[in-house]
Amino acid sequence: MNKSHYRSIPSKLLAFVLNSSFIRRRLLFHIKQYFYNELKINIGIGRGLTCPIADPSATCSLQEIFFENEYLTAFQNLSLPDKWLDLGCHFGYFSLYVAWLHSAAESKNKSFKAFLLDADSRVRIGVSELIIINKLDENFTFVHGAISEGTGSVSFKENLVMSSSLSNLDNSSNGSLVNVPIIDQYYIMDCLSPPYDLVKIDVEGAEYDFLVAYKEILAATTTLIIEWHSWHRGGGSVLEIQNLVQSYGFILRKVIQPPKYCGTSSQYQVGVLLFSK
Repeated sequence: MNKSHYRSIPSKLLAFVLNSSFIRRRLLFHIKQYFYNELKINIGIGRGLTCPIADPSATCSLQEIFFENEYLTAFQNLSLPDKWLDLGCHFGYFSLYVAWLHSAAESKNKSFKAFLLDADSRVRIGVSELIIINKLDENFTFVHGAISEGTGSVSFKENLVMSSSLSNLDNSSNGSLVNVPIIDQYYIMDCLSPPYDLVKIDVEGAEYDFLVAYKEILAATTTLIIEWHSWHRGGGSVLEIQNLVQSYGFILRKVIQPPKYCGTSSQYQVGVLLFSK
């Protein structure tokens, strides 16, 4: 029996096993649950840029930003930022969208810089892949960590899709608890020096912590896009967020997304506001 015959045995065995639809379904389920990133699903968005889909939940962010154009109206009223912070970046699609806008505008400035931050450990591979595949390693810096008052670490609850948050803001029994380093304002400013043309923040309720504890960043920021959540520590209303932002010299320029209920809940609301100085 020659060597090629021996090599063909595993292939024949694999083909025999995969002929079973039951085994295929179980195998695909297992791969999607634990090895989704290895499927290497990439979606081209034009201008030579690509969205890697490292997790099924990434499709929600992809749809909101690139298909539903959630931030389109914001950038109709803004100059393109050359330096920005993307706090609560999820899989990095907002920053990729800004990079795409630069490319679409045929901007002469290719040296834009962005600092990306997210506390969910499951997005790290996806963000790193996005930076590598789009050759943005000179433009984007990603850090795994949380926005919160204080120093050290904080308990963070990793839930489904884009609903993960600091555990002190989440009373549900869902998700798994992990300790995440707190990334304070001085660490951020060391990674990407101010001033900032834009800060976009979407941190599932910790936006109030940001407004209270990151004052030096706010002082060095021209424009703020903030997704507010009604479970924030300031009391839960949009007016508390709006008044606090305006106390730092910002003016409300646009309601990008009016308040809406989260999923099927009639208790929790979310919305997106645009402020500038």
